[in-house]
Amino acid sequence: LVSDDSNASFFLQLSRQRLENLDKYFGLPTGAFVGDEYLPPQPLHYPSRGSELCQIVEAMFSYSVMFAAHGDVAFADRVER
Repeated sequence: LVSDDSNASFFLQLSRQRLENLDKYFGLPTGAFVGDEYLPPQPLHYPSRGSELCQIVEAMFSYSVMFAAHGDVAFADRVER
């Protein structure tokens, strides 16, 4: 968790940007990310390519931690998605 308030806005923006990049390059229509070892180019991101329950659970945990650290409800919304 971020303990230095002077860097809090930097880390919040960094977290948002990284999630935007994941959505843009590896996101699936289901809200999950491609979970294959090989990450294909954008047109080949099919939901059948691989996302497992453990991936979803870990993503939900990560969003919960980011919500606790940053207080941004957008991360909590992703847990519910």
